[in-house]
Amino acid sequence: MSKLIESLFYALFFFIPLVLWPGTSEVFEFNKMLLVYVLTILISAAWVVKWINQKKITIRRTPLDLPILLFLASQILSTIFSIDTHTSLWGYYSRFHGGLMSTISYIVLYYAFVTNMSPHPIPPLTKGRESEGEVYKIKFVLISILSSATLVSLYGIAEHFGIDKSLWVQDVQNRVFSTLGQPNWLSAYLVALLPLPIFLAVKAKTKKLITVNCLLTTLFLLTIWFTKSQSGLGATAVVLAAMLVYFLVKKLQPITSNYQKLLMSLPLITLAIFLVASKWSFFQKISPLGPPNLDQLVVQDKKQRIGGSDSLIIRQVVWQGARELAKRNPLFGSGVETFGYSYFSVRPAIHNLLSEWEFLYNKAHNEYLNTLANTGFFGLATYLFLNLASLLLLWPEPLFFGYLGIMITNYFGFSVVPVALFFFLFPAIASVNSDTIEKHLSINFHINQWLSLPLLLLITIYLLLIPVNQWRADLAYNRGKQTLNQQLLKPSLDYLEQAVRISPDEPLFWAQLAEAQAMAASSIKSQVDKPGAVQLMNDLIIQADTNSTKAIAMNPYQGNYYKSRTKVELYLGTIDPKYNQEAIQTLTNLLELSPTDAKVAYNLGLLYQSTGKNDSAKKYFQKAINLKPDYDAARASLKTLTKN
Repeated sequence: MSKLIESLFYALFFFIPLVLWPGTSEVFEFNKMLLVYVLTILISAAWVVKWINQKKITIRRTPLDLPILLFLASQILSTIFSIDTHTSLWGYYSRFHGGLMSTISYIVLYYAFVTNMSPHPIPPLTKGRESEGEVYKIKFVLISILSSATLVSLYGIAEHFGIDKSLWVQDVQNRVFSTLGQPNWLSAYLVALLPLPIFLAVKAKTKKLITVNCLLTTLFLLTIWFTKSQSGLGATAVVLAAMLVYFLVKKLQPITSNYQKLLMSLPLITLAIFLVASKWSFFQKISPLGPPNLDQLVVQDKKQRIGGSDSLIIRQVVWQGARELAKRNPLFGSGVETFGYSYFSVRPAIHNLLSEWEFLYNKAHNEYLNTLANTGFFGLATYLFLNLASLLLLWPEPLFFGYLGIMITNYFGFSVVPVALFFFLFPAIASVNSDTIEKHLSINFHINQWLSLPLLLLITIYLLLIPVNQWRADLAYNRGKQTLNQQLLKPSLDYLEQAVRISPDEPLFWAQLAEAQAMAASSIKSQVDKPGAVQLMNDLIIQADTNSTKAIAMNPYQGNYYKSRTKVELYLGTIDPKYNQEAIQTLTNLLELSPTDAKVAYNLGLLYQSTGKNDSAKKYFQKAINLKPDYDAARASLKTLTKN
């Protein structure tokens, strides 16, 4: 079992950054998270088999036991008091990572790693080379990590030169994201790993190892540069500066070889060339950071905007909302991963003046404020405690600087699966690699192996079916959504019905199914003279109405389900006008949930106008203008009504 656990950990570190699947609704994070679940279940099962064989439960104690326990407690309490327990358990759909189940998985992996990956020697890689056989497991972990990162970086650089530009809507040549899915995520991942090849190059004994690690460093720096991520470049500069100070003060190992000096300077020369080429634009952007005057920032943004608002301005507006959420739910927050729902109740009206005013923000784009909004001050305190305790544990290992990079990129963004894996397992690697005396929690027990092993097998299969069915349901949902967009109503209904059969607890599937049923009912209206058409249409009307109501009942805080129900009611309104009145009520309820959403107010005005209630229409057009003074469509609609 020990060998199996080792192999599964190597697979975890190697495949998580690489895995993606174009057939799912979210190509990157969803598949990475499900693979983490699968590997966690398999590692846990193998670990339990070891317990059964040894007739003893053994868990290694570490300096992070208390911080991890407190952080887990904060997540559990926040989930219990959450506005939506389903989301808090599994994460926001389309983000997936960050729910309680993912946190439990990372913690299980942490303890499985520190207990089962102790650094005793393993057999030689090749026969006849026994002198190289005294290789520690930790080195194979690092090889897995760096091998995967090398492939990720090579693909990212190939993206910059157009290898897959026809596959993505995004301008991937301008800002690469490789197999991570987003430029900021890719840069955060590589910043966390950047110190490893640098330290390995400094400590290397041979020219071959020095060359390989210097080339890796250059490769990572190039890829980070091609992401054009402000947070990634800033974190890179801080990490490199911190490492330089460390080397100068500590003098970890004198760099005496001219060859070593030349190669060690290559990454720094590369970075310097890129910074000069950019005319220091990044540093010009970050230099004025300070307490924000949001009104002034937005006015300045309006003058300078070309294609979109500056990301820092957008972040500061979202951060303002996150702080307001913390004031409303100070102890345990609104619930783990519920920011995408709760933010809209406190969304600053000034958000309407930014280029991304119509976007749905399901993260605070600051992991610390995101934690504060979702899990309250207790959650933030335990999270910071875990961060600081991990830093102390990692010092002065190379992973300390990688962890520092994670903390910096988390300030300007949010954690994703590969980075979260490092967040929990970098300290695990440091614990395993330390010289401290090992302490274990041991509990002896007696159990019949002939009964326990088959039972464990059944439990493992049952647990594995959970992520497998989540994947199958998402595939069906995504196919249903795609065929619906193509107006292929029959296959769309079949796929979406399959999705809700596999995963009936996911309200998103019910909402999408209701839209398809409403569209189908509306399309049958012109064919009512055909046999059975009227009955089928009436059945679809009832089903669409029921399912859209069900989606809202399952999660009454998700604004998208109200928008989805409004679409359903407008489709059904082509058959029965009463649904147009219901659509008005649905949007009114949504405006109560999201009182600063100018588009909801504008759409309410349009609905009132369509039903001949022009006074109410004027009221909501004016409300939309008050919320968003540059709302040209609302101004035009109000002007037309006023003239008439």
